[in-house]
Amino acid sequence: MRKLFEIRDEPRATFQDVMRVHLLFAACIALFVACGEVILWSGAFADIGTWKWLLRPALAVYFAYFTIYTMLFLREKRLIKGIMELRPQELDMAVARALVAVQILRTAHFTAFAVIGLTLLVLTGERLDLYAPLTLALLGLWLVRPRRKRWETVFRQAATQYPGVSETPWAAP
Repeated sequence: MRKLFEIRDEPRATFQDVMRVHLLFAACIALFVACGEVILWSGAFADIGTWKWLLRPALAVYFAYFTIYTMLFLREKRLIKGIMELRPQELDMAVARALVAVQILRTAHFTAFAVIGLTLLVLTGERLDLYAPLTLALLGLWLVRPRRKRWETVFRQAATQYPGVSETPWAAP
């Protein structure tokens, strides 16, 4: 019997695992909504007063900065080069590992923003502070969802640069 998060040496299976992990992160947001509503219902929150007007813009700047960084500067190409240098014998899996690493980092960034929203709710007691970051987190998760077309593009680019890499990760071994 296969373990839930066993590393498999096949890009197609790795893509399926990445899809599952991404969906689990997205499902966490529903849990944050439930927790937030329980906190509001119970009245178990602090009121930090006027500080919330300083926290909200600071978090908006944080979200904008890390979204730009995540989308523009966190690229598979750099990771593929580094992994190829470490493990030149694992051609297709090196590309798949780079794609997985970028996917997890991007997904974690947007999920972290949802956690910040729940934290803001505890500090302010206002639904806006829960639902605005959660909405942005869901939007971000939708933008960085694993796409088959993206994997195919990265594999084609890597195949031209590194001889021996398959042009498509879906080919049977």
